[in-house]
Amino acid sequence: MLDRKQKIEYVNLANRLWVVYESYRPNLPSYPWDLRVYPLALIGLLVKRSDKGVEEAIIGADVSVETRKYLLDILKDAGDEMVESFVEEFTEAELEVFMRMDPSYRADLLGKVGGNFFTPVNVNELAFRVLDVKAEDRVADFGCGPGGFLGYAVERYPEIRATGVEFSHEVACVARLRMEHLGVNAVVEERNLFDCDKPRAFDRIFSNFPFGQRVADLNASGEYAQKLVKGEMPYGRSRNADWAYCQLIVDSLTVDGRAVAILTPSALYNMVDRRVREHFVENGLIEAVVALPKGLFIGTGIPTELVVFSHGNESVRFVDARDLGSKGRPCFLGADDVDEILSRLSCDGDASTLVEISAIAERDFNLQPERYLWSDIKVSNGMRLSDISKAIARGYNVRSDALADESEDNEGNPSYLSITDIEDGEVRRPLKKIEKDSDVLANHLLQDGDIVIARMALEGGSFKVAAVDVEGDERIVPSQNFYVVTVDKKRVSPVFVAGFLNSDVGQELLSRTTAGEAVRNITTDGLRDLVVPVPAMADQQDMAERYQAKLDEISVLKLRLERARMEAASFFESEVE
Repeated sequence: MLDRKQKIEYVNLANRLWVVYESYRPNLPSYPWDLRVYPLALIGLLVKRSDKGVEEAIIGADVSVETRKYLLDILKDAGDEMVESFVEEFTEAELEVFMRMDPSYRADLLGKVGGNFFTPVNVNELAFRVLDVKAEDRVADFGCGPGGFLGYAVERYPEIRATGVEFSHEVACVARLRMEHLGVNAVVEERNLFDCDKPRAFDRIFSNFPFGQRVADLNASGEYAQKLVKGEMPYGRSRNADWAYCQLIVDSLTVDGRAVAILTPSALYNMVDRRVREHFVENGLIEAVVALPKGLFIGTGIPTELVVFSHGNESVRFVDARDLGSKGRPCFLGADDVDEILSRLSCDGDASTLVEISAIAERDFNLQPERYLWSDIKVSNGMRLSDISKAIARGYNVRSDALADESEDNEGNPSYLSITDIEDGEVRRPLKKIEKDSDVLANHLLQDGDIVIARMALEGGSFKVAAVDVEGDERIVPSQNFYVVTVDKKRVSPVFVAGFLNSDVGQELLSRTTAGEAVRNITTDGLRDLVVPVPAMADQQDMAERYQAKLDEISVLKLRLERARMEAASFFESEVE
């Protein structure tokens, strides 16, 4: 693995190449510089090594028919002047270094837009080591991009038999010319991954396939693709294309093969694909799942997971690696970080555990590592929230332009409770009024003692919770961003339950009910299954009274603080005429 100094040297060279390219960009078709600089650099090398004119050097080069045509197309777009600039500005050694450079180095260090298209180099390195590639292996990269992982693999084992598959024409051309320049036994196929009747077998497979696709959007015509689209799999049809790619991956593995794929967290927990995950786990196809650090991929804050596939697994290794890597964006995995992830994959620890299939089944085949690494929280006299509630519902959406401050004209209208109206466990009044009253609002009014729970976590990770005291004939409609819990007051005190959920332990339990990537949302099922303490009613009421006293004390202190601020702001008015 290159150290940071070597990466910076690579980036500086890439920047110089980019400056020359950028000066001609207005005359060129729009395309990420990261790709077209590669063929231009190769043309420069061919010219320097042949002492011929540009077109003659390309025609006489020892390259494939596809690469020759691509280089001639680039020459036509760029023109002689630009190519000559590359030939004159850079030495043969510099162009050679650039041709061997991973496409993501410049984006990794500087965060440029080109990085959106490529797997970060440190992820390529991690995947290669997790796969434990051997020289005799048949290796494939499904969705190989410009050849980052392939280049990493073949430079370590030039004799390896490597295959890359890439749908994009320009990206496939760049990957192909890079592999040909390296002089290795690597083939790049330009096609849809799913355009096949029967998958070929490989010993090692890596895939960083596109995020967010649906099975219906695969646009493949092969027999294999049609089985996926029509749901002719043991689990039927998956909605998320992530699992269609994973199915292709495992169907392309030899009996002793291993594969690594990069997935987004939603594929590991959403209920839509539960049956798919059940099939993969119960058939022993998943070896390990690693939660990767945030910010590895430039241009997106979506977290990512590394999933290891193989055959015959009777358990799954779950690893949390979110604490590793550099801080900020982009995040870098250094050599020590990669070593630590490999160590966690090999043994149990605070951030790694081996889980039996039966235990995974008990959690609805949720494959998020953190779900299996939480320390147990034992709640005394615990009961599920759904068992002590009459109803758990969602709030109601009212547009912002339908709200107004309280006035004589809308005094009798319903009030609207939003997230910002909950402060320190209590409702902060006055509330906004809903301008137009309607019968439909009657179905969404809060009852006295209802508990409102924010569906989404605040930036710091906490969830707002309050037991609402409905005053007199007041009518309050809660925002759709709340869950509304109507507890059985004969069994539990609303203030006691709200106080528990506002405690450190309660907030941790709420966080464990969440799903989501960039934003963590409490799930309905998770909230229903959340366990809260239910001691004797007399004990609940005593604790609720003491908790409410603390809330009242906070309110008094806030009033005193506000008064002190106002007095401080006007303290020197007497000194001004």
